[in-house]
Amino acid sequence: YIGGVGPNCTLGYVKSIYGEPKSKRWFNTDGVRGVAYYYSPSYQVTGRTWTKNAIPEDEFPVVGYTVKANNLSTPSGITVGVPYSTVEKMYGPGQRYVEKGKVKYLYDLPGQRAIVFTINKKGIITDIYLGTDF
Repeated sequence: YIGGVGPNCTLGYVKSIYGEPKSKRWFNTDGVRGVAYYYSPSYQVTGRTWTKNAIPEDEFPVVGYTVKANNLSTPSGITVGVPYSTVEKMYGPGQRYVEKGKVKYLYDLPGQRAIVFTINKKGIITDIYLGTDF
């Protein structure tokens, strides 16, 4: 969980904590429909369901979120701005990969989820993603 949002939460629950998002981006692809809530440039939450599932938006399960500021942390205290070496000391090395020129470290979590830490050239965490799409 980061900022009170985690697995098994719905977009309605997210709105009960953070209110209405500043903007939304809907998507329909590959048999799923979903929406990304943008609360700020540094916090985004995504919910989705199958295209044929007619549940209302507030019932969409949260499938991922991205944090790009140090105002929210993981339960273990990891936040943007912390050296990645802190994560390695706690959990060992993650699976390193490069995406669009950015170095990222992936840790598999139960339930087909992962947490990904993006770092800068100094080894500092610049954003944290938790979700099913990585």
